[in-house]
Amino acid sequence: MREYMLTEELITLLPRFVDQRGPSHDEISRMVARARLSDAEPDVQEGVQRGKVKRLRMILAHAIDHQPDEGARFVELFVNQVRASGGFRLGTPDCPGAETVAQLRAAFRRVGFDLDPEGNLRPTVLENLEGTDLTEALWAYVRRAQTGSGDAELLIGTAKNLEEATVRHVLKETTGHYATVGPASNFPTALFSAFYSLGLSGSDAKLDKDPYRALQQALFLLACAVNRLRNDRGDGHGRPEPSVATLLEGRLSTQSAGLVCELLLTALKTRPR
Repeated sequence: MREYMLTEELITLLPRFVDQRGPSHDEISRMVARARLSDAEPDVQEGVQRGKVKRLRMILAHAIDHQPDEGARFVELFVNQVRASGGFRLGTPDCPGAETVAQLRAAFRRVGFDLDPEGNLRPTVLENLEGTDLTEALWAYVRRAQTGSGDAELLIGTAKNLEEATVRHVLKETTGHYATVGPASNFPTALFSAFYSLGLSGSDAKLDKDPYRALQQALFLLACAVNRLRNDRGDGHGRPEPSVATLLEGRLSTQSAGLVCELLLTALKTRPR
């Protein structure tokens, strides 16, 4: 999933890269057009000129409220342009300083993206993380999943991958061993083990009398259904035919995975030590 979760933190940090430096007004205009964010600055179309810092804040504020997908594309273009202008090279006039760069990297990390020292922005690779870093990255993916939009097949695949990564992480943290969750494994069994290790209720033939335990059981079944749907509709292992997923199936799958993983990660955080 490429979509960024635009945050107030990013709206604060990104304009620092155009304060008397960085991309020009003309370059910003081209990025706005490519990202289809012209509605973000109607006064510019009427000839009103603003400073770059204020202009960028207005664009990003509009995007976070009204056009998050287009805002994601704009951020991607903007970071690429800052990199091209030398904005991430410490000690150069176009760089706002090591502290600002470090803050920006941390802000992107909190929404599931890595900004490397050269200014390349890419989704966080969960397989390369462990412990606290992996927990934070999974939370970032959960927040993005809960705003799921875009390509149906990609969303369903992302939902299943997020579930599997969270199950592996929970079992590693609670038992000391990774769970093998893949084409040859039984996902419901691994999921039940993760639920059990956290004291949560997995699936039973009858819902628990306690309403919260019953909700946990329902979320367990929901996770299993998302996993099955991805194999049937999305880019499941070994599928020779094109996906037949609908956008609604994609959104529901991704948002459901976000709920399930939120339950697991919260229980992991609050479990007795």
